[in-house]
Amino acid sequence: GVSKSDLEALLFGICCAEKAENSSHSSLVPSLTGKWVCARSSVSKKENLNQNITEKLEVLANAYTHQGDKWRALGYSKAINALKSHPKAVSSYEEACTIPGIGTRMADKIKEILESGHLRKLDYIGETVPVMELFCNIWGVGIRTAQMWYQQGFRTLEDIRTKATLTSQQSIGLKHYDDLLNRMPREEAAEIEQTVKVMAQS
Repeated sequence: GVSKSDLEALLFGICCAEKAENSSHSSLVPSLTGKWVCARSSVSKKENLNQNITEKLEVLANAYTHQGDKWRALGYSKAINALKSHPKAVSSYEEACTIPGIGTRMADKIKEILESGHLRKLDYIGETVPVMELFCNIWGVGIRTAQMWYQQGFRTLEDIRTKATLTSQQSIGLKHYDDLLNRMPREEAAEIEQTVKVMAQS
């Protein structure tokens, strides 16, 4: 598990380590629907009848986020949320065009997914998204740090462990990567977030 001293170090350091880094994309975070810890939102819990479409669009939204293209990421996020809220499975380009938040260009992508089960744009993403996802899931790491590590040629957690220069918070986040990512209940994460906010304001 996570020791008390490690948790305290996370709490005291994470707001400082990430404050500057997250300021450039903080407005983006609530809108994203990816599975990353740093980009998770509370989307309606009702059944998503368009998951075959949204799961592909989410990959692109995440890719644009990591490229720093926040406007495209927001556009995809808006379309994803609209599709998740839609009361039925979308079956045509025309139907997609009638959904608020989805324009003709997004409807073209939806049509491609409906007709082929695939989105050609995904072929050009390569390894970037899964690697950035891996790095972004380390406590104390934001998009800029993940991008810097990727540009330095790092591709695995072992690369980070042996080659990267880490802050104390990032070292703890890496040490407890699986614990923090998989085992921390949402309520506990929310409590930690609130504690960090209180400390930052004090």
